[in-house]
Amino acid sequence: VNEDGTARPTIGFYFDFEWMHVTNGRLASESVFNFEAGTKVLFRMASATVEPTITLSLPDHSFLVVARDGLPLPKPEKVDAIEISGGGRVEFLVVFDQPGTFVMKRAAWNVGINTPEICAGSLSYPPQGFVVPPEAITAPCLSYDKEQDALTINVLEKPAYGKPPHPLPKALPPYSHRLRKLAKTEPVDHKTITFDLQPGFPIFQIDTYEVNEENPFIPPGVGFGINERLWNPFISAGTVMANTCETWDVVSIPPRVEHPFHTHTANFQVRKIDGVDVEHPFWVDTYPILGSNITVHVCFDRLEAGDKALFHCHMPTHLDKGMAAFFDVVENPADKNNAKKGGGRKKAKRVNRAKKGKVGKNKKRHH
Repeated sequence: VNEDGTARPTIGFYFDFEWMHVTNGRLASESVFNFEAGTKVLFRMASATVEPTITLSLPDHSFLVVARDGLPLPKPEKVDAIEISGGGRVEFLVVFDQPGTFVMKRAAWNVGINTPEICAGSLSYPPQGFVVPPEAITAPCLSYDKEQDALTINVLEKPAYGKPPHPLPKALPPYSHRLRKLAKTEPVDHKTITFDLQPGFPIFQIDTYEVNEENPFIPPGVGFGINERLWNPFISAGTVMANTCETWDVVSIPPRVEHPFHTHTANFQVRKIDGVDVEHPFWVDTYPILGSNITVHVCFDRLEAGDKALFHCHMPTHLDKGMAAFFDVVENPADKNNAKKGGGRKKAKRVNRAKKGKVGKNKKRHH
C-alpha cells in the first residue's frame, strides 16, 4: 500500500487443496503420546495454522477446559469437543481411565462454501472469459474441509501400585486484580469493527486493476479488509485513549465467514456472541467470529500515547490480503491530572530515600 492510501496493483489469490496437517511438527500417525491408565493430563494447545477454527474430539473422552490464551476461565467447562481458532490457545484436562488406543480427530470445517458451484466460482472470472464449469471441480476443494487425524494416544494398563488420579477441579483461581478492575471500568467509547469480504473489483480503495502487457487480464480477486479498507501501515483507523476501555461490536460481513479477531497488547472480555449475553464473560486476546458478531470490552491500560493499537484477523490467508488495522493511542487527560497532583513526585521521593539509605550504609561500612 502506498503512503497516500492507494494500493499497488497486485491481488494475491490462494486456494487450499491437499495440505498436510501436523501436530508438534509430526504427522498424526507419528505424533504419539503414551499414558498409564488412571492418568490425568493437562494439554496446552495452540493453533499455529492458516486454517479456520480447529475442532478436536477424542472417542470415549470428554475435556475440561480451564484456560484460554493463558488466562483462566471464570469456571471450568466440560465439553465433548475443543475449538481452537487461528492464533488461539486453550488448556484442558483429560482423565485416561481405560486402556486402549485413541485417535484425536480434527473435524471437517464446512459452513456451506465448499459446494461444487462455489468451488468453481472461486476459480472463475467471467469478465475475462475465465470460467471453470462446476462439473470440473470436485468438492470439497478445501483441504481442511475433511475429517483428519490429529494425534494418537496409547493408554497402557494401570500398574498394580498406581494411585487414583486427583479429582478434576470444580473451581478455578479468580482473574487477576488488574483484570477484575478493568472489567468494572466504564467504557469511554463504543466502536463498530467490520471484517469485510469484497469479491471482485472495486476492492475497497482499489478501484480497478490496470490491464497492460505485463498484466494481460484481471485476476480473480477477493479483498479482505476492516471497516471497508485494506490494511495500510500509513493510515490510522482512528484513535483510542490510553488507560481506558471501550465497547467494540466486531462484525463479520457477510456473516458466517469466520474471522479470528485478535488484538495486540490489549486483552478483551467477550460479553456477547451474536447479540446474546455471555453467562460468564471471559478474557482473551483472540476469539473467532463464527456467526455474525461479538461484543467485547477492550482495554488499553498497557498502551501509552504515541503507541499503535493493532488488531487483525488471525487467519493468515485473510491477514495477508489486508484484514488488519490500527488505532493511534492518544493521551488520557486523567493521566495529566494525576501527574499534577504529585503522584509521580511521591514515587521519586521514595526512590531517593532508598538511594540515600543505601549510600549511608555504604559510607558506614567504608569507614
